[in-house]
Amino acid sequence: MELWDNPYEFRPERFLGRQVDPFELVPQGAGDPHTNHRCPGEPSTVAILRTLAIRLSRLDYRVPDQDLTISLRRVPARVRSGFVLVPNHS
Repeated sequence: MELWDNPYEFRPERFLGRQVDPFELVPQGAGDPHTNHRCPGEPSTVAILRTLAIRLSRLDYRVPDQDLTISLRRVPARVRSGFVLVPNHS
């Protein structure tokens, strides 16, 4: 079933002037988390990513050969082989 004409075009005006069904997908928005629809797990996720980024920046690793192509037919889009880091042991 087709919901919109030209669904891949950015046309936010298509949502004006209509009722939102209670079971309709509500995408996670951006902006101020206190006034906009945001994921309730966002603060935890940001804290985990902050810690992980610091740890990864200090990690001595190598990236072995792997398939880094990304299929746009899969949701979520991700690297075909995953992304593999191998820690270097001293």
